Amino acid sequence: MSEQLAVPVALQRGRPVSWWGVLLLVATESALFGAMIASYFYLWFETPKWPPPGVGDPKVLAPTLLTIVLLGSSFPAAEAARAARLRDASRARAELVLTAVLAAVYAAGTSVLMVQEWHDAPATKDAYSSLFFTIQGAHVAHVAAGVLVNLYLLATIARGRISQYRMNGIWAMALYWHFVNVLAVFVLLTTIAPAL
Repeated sequence: MSEQLAVPVALQRGRPVSWWGVLLLVATESALFGAMIASYFYLWFETPKWPPPGVGDPKVLAPTLLTIVLLGSSFPAAEAARAARLRDASRARAELVLTAVLAAVYAAGTSVLMVQEWHDAPATKDAYSSLFFTIQGAHVAHVAAGVLVNLYLLATIARGRISQYRMNGIWAMALYWHFVNVLAVFVLLTTIAPAL
């Protein structure tokens, strides 16, 4: 049974509401992360030694590899949106699963690294550690939210057909996912900058 739309698809003009909603979310999240990253660099430029004495340089290799894995998840997210537009439910499901798996690898790996860092210098130690964990933790939370949205969309199309409503949802998720991945590059470059 397909869902009835208030306005038939052929008569709709412009972008769907989900696109505008995600665009607004991206704008607010950009401001949030922009403020955190600006605070990080402000403190760095105002501090004689960054990271402060007693805190080791940040790890570079493992976070970079995990970020590459996360960036790779943009391809199946885009393919899921494309498959949804073509109403290919089985391919959309496969791409959503791949997106969620790659993102889960990133979230789990980054969480393990954060726990290791916490043992060396907890967030309460100084401003550097506090901002490091805030930026990393906020990004991992956004990735985890994206995984949950992927799993929700996967459950909604599990029965086979993709309605216009679900197609818009998958398309909006892909837009959000690309933002999360671009943000991952900024988070990585910010947190490893003192070691470069």
